[in-house]
Amino acid sequence: MYLMKCEISIGKYSFTQCKSVKIEHSTEMLIDTAIIELPLQAFVLNKSYIDLNKEIKRGNKVEIKLGYNNELNPEFVGFVKKTVVKDFLQIECEDLMYSLAVRLDNKVFVNTNLKEVVNYAIADTEIVLDNLPDIEFDKFTVYNNNGIDVISNLENDYGLEAFFTSQNKLFVGLANTYSSGSAVYDLQRNVIANNLVYMRAGDRELNIKAISIQKDNSRLEVDIGDKEGEQRTLYFSNIKDKKTLTEFAEAELRKLIYNGFEGDFTAFLRPILQTGMTCKIIDNKIDKGNYYVSKVTTTFNSSGGRRTGTLGVKL
Repeated sequence: MYLMKCEISIGKYSFTQCKSVKIEHSTEMLIDTAIIELPLQAFVLNKSYIDLNKEIKRGNKVEIKLGYNNELNPEFVGFVKKTVVKDFLQIECEDLMYSLAVRLDNKVFVNTNLKEVVNYAIADTEIVLDNLPDIEFDKFTVYNNNGIDVISNLENDYGLEAFFTSQNKLFVGLANTYSSGSAVYDLQRNVIANNLVYMRAGDRELNIKAISIQKDNSRLEVDIGDKEGEQRTLYFSNIKDKKTLTEFAEAELRKLIYNGFEGDFTAFLRPILQTGMTCKIIDNKIDKGNYYVSKVTTTFNSSGGRRTGTLGVKL
């Protein structure tokens, strides 16, 4: 028999019961979030009631573990962003990116690399880096930015992906390259519901904008594919001529034109599913294949524990 259990710590308080929890992890969102719903009052160990709206404050450290029986999985680490009083207390949380919302000294990096820039953004925090790829910059400027701005600039200007891994380490690197393990889901066995659509390669219409970022931050761009198709932007580093960039873009386009599933599916808390995982989808009626997990939404309430996984590219 599986009994749902939770362990939630907020500041100096710990809870083993809640009204609900919703956690969103995504490789495409800069900040992961959690929403915790608790009663307005709680009975604590010293056998007294406390007013949680007065006790729980912005900036309190938050840790959430969920699971069955005594097997709880760490799901979220972050901080309280704000609280909202309804018939219950709604606590809105952000992941460790919250600690980067501090203005940095202006700085111009010359002949630098990704790791040096990210280390500057996370200085004086408890954030630990995952392994970062070797990406070089002739110049990188930090001006009137906080740490979140710097990470956001790396995403928006260089097409990189930034998120906290299941070990709460910060990964910044090329999209769809991080690997956090694997999981297998059979649509006829351990999936509750799905919004998956099977697409044939011939039905996929894509337009690719390929951008090569040079060391001096200049850009080289080419467009390939169907002009009326869904637009995707791909980033490359230091490809110096359009012919080579086009060849790389065409190779990536071939990877995106495939027979396979798109959409999301919902399952139980087990097996564990995390962003950056390789997820094998099995449908005995149609097909099977491996996909990059781009988003996971985890819910925990009186209706049960659920994970909704969104598929990224086919691997």
